[in-house]
Amino acid sequence: MKKLAFIAFYAAPVVLSVSIFLASSSWSQTSPAQGPKIGVVNVNTIFTDSVKIKDYKESMQQVKDTEQKIMEGLRTKLEGLSKEIEAIKTQLQTTPNSYDLKLKIREKNAALASAKSELDFRLNSWNEFIEKDISGRITTIYKDINLVIGEYAVSNGYDFVLKIDDDPNSPETIFNEDRIDRRDVLFFNKFYDITDQILKKLDTK
Repeated sequence: MKKLAFIAFYAAPVVLSVSIFLASSSWSQTSPAQGPKIGVVNVNTIFTDSVKIKDYKESMQQVKDTEQKIMEGLRTKLEGLSKEIEAIKTQLQTTPNSYDLKLKIREKNAALASAKSELDFRLNSWNEFIEKDISGRITTIYKDINLVIGEYAVSNGYDFVLKIDDDPNSPETIFNEDRIDRRDVLFFNKFYDITDQILKKLDTK
C-alpha cells in the first residue's frame, strides 16, 4: 500500500499535466477561435536575470563579506591568545611563583573568553539575520513575481500562466526521469514563453 501511495503521489502531477495538455489540445482542435490563451514563465530565468534580485544578492554578499572578515579577525585573535596562554604556562613551569605571569594568564583568559563570547554572539546573530532576511526577501520576491504575472495576464487576456524551470528543447530535461515527476509543464512551444515580458515588468515595477 505504501508503494502504491508513493507512486500515486509522484504520478499525480504528471497525470494532471498530461490531462491539461490533452484537454487544451482537444479544445484548440475543435474550436481554435475559442481556445484559452496560455503563457509560460521560466522562474529560474527570473531569479537569475532579474536586476532587483541581482542587486539583492550583491548587497547580501557585501554584508556577508564584511561579517566574515570580522569573524575571521576574532578567530585569529582567539588563536593568538591561546598560543600566548600556552607560552605563559610554559614559563610558569620554570617560575611557578611568578605573580606577573599568573596575572598575565588571568588577563589573557579573560580576553579569550570575551573574544569567544563575541564570536559566538556574532555567529548566532548572523544565522538569525540570514534566516529572517532571506526568508522575508524570498517571500516578498515571490509575491512581487506573482503580482506582476497576475497583472500582465489580466491586462493581456491570458487564461492560464504556467511555471516552467528548464529549456524544453534540452535532452537532459525531456528524458531525465528523475525530474519529470517534479515538472509542471512537460512540453511547450516557445511562442507561449512570456518570461522576458514578466522580467521587464518586474524590474520596472
